[in-house]
Amino acid sequence: MTESYTPNQFINKINQDNPSSPTFDPLKTQELRQRIEDNKIQSGDILAQAEQRKQQEEAYLNSPEGKIAKAEQEIQDMKTWLLTDQTYAPEQIDFIIYGLTVEYDEDTNKAVVWGDLNLDGLTSAEGLKLPESVRVLDLSGLTSAEGLQLPESVSVLDLSGLTSAKDLQLPQSVDGSFNLSGLTSAEGLTLPESFGGFLDLSGLTSAEGLTLPESFGGSFGLSGLTSAEGLTLPESFGGSLYLGGLTSAEGLQLPENVGGDLDLRGLTSAEGLQLPENVGGDLDLASLTSAEGIQLPETVGGYLDLAGLTSVEGLQLPKNVGGDLNLRSLTGAEKQKIREERPDLRIY
Repeated sequence: MTESYTPNQFINKINQDNPSSPTFDPLKTQELRQRIEDNKIQSGDILAQAEQRKQQEEAYLNSPEGKIAKAEQEIQDMKTWLLTDQTYAPEQIDFIIYGLTVEYDEDTNKAVVWGDLNLDGLTSAEGLKLPESVRVLDLSGLTSAEGLQLPESVSVLDLSGLTSAKDLQLPQSVDGSFNLSGLTSAEGLTLPESFGGFLDLSGLTSAEGLTLPESFGGSFGLSGLTSAEGLTLPESFGGSLYLGGLTSAEGLQLPENVGGDLDLRGLTSAEGLQLPENVGGDLDLASLTSAEGIQLPETVGGYLDLAGLTSVEGLQLPKNVGGDLNLRSLTGAEKQKIREERPDLRIY
């Protein structure tokens, strides 16, 4: 019976039967295999070179020089967008970016755009690409946050033109001053997890829907509130708290400690008012006409304003007052009596 072979089997048999003869390779499979191996080596070299270039590029982009170059390119991209999509005149653009400089900040490991970036003329943020880190940013002309992508880091931000928090995504960490005084409702507002700056929400007339972070190291402007209903404050407040619009202390639960100023200048009665044990800055109670029922903090680190008091009856002053004591509505004789009892205080 005649044996049958595939072409490769036939070639292998001839080579096995003639081991001392040159390799019989009419299909040039050996050559092809060698070329494949050569291509693998060459491809590996190309991939290795590409990976090396990628690592070099990443190292450059993560270096101070690379981050500065990236931020400078972001400014140029923004300039192009303003010229094309927003039809700004070149002289307007020159004014907007005039004085902007880029510097590397070792503390944050970022390239920071220094200077004022004034874009208050924008009425829409659609398509706007801002640098990653900006010190001062004015977007007060925006009436909607649609399409707005804020920098990861911004120290001073003016969004006072917004009347609604819809589509507004604030950075996760804030250490500067944010002006959101145009908001009339807290609906949809998500505050950063950590806040160390000043947040101006003075346009709110109601605290409904407002949720504050557990850690609030900064200052908070809520001078538009006329009622404390729905307002939940952290137990400890690192900065200042401005509640000058409240006319009644009903429902007001103040933190045990306020690190900065406490403004309650609108209160005309101390009924229901429980003040913190310590106020690190100024304490403004200028509208109180009577000290009856009020227990002042043990320590007021700054100025104590009791300018509306018409009588010293029931007045128990703090153990320590770091600034002046305003008692301007009292008679000279009453002030003099307090000066004699408390020579450590500066009274006027």
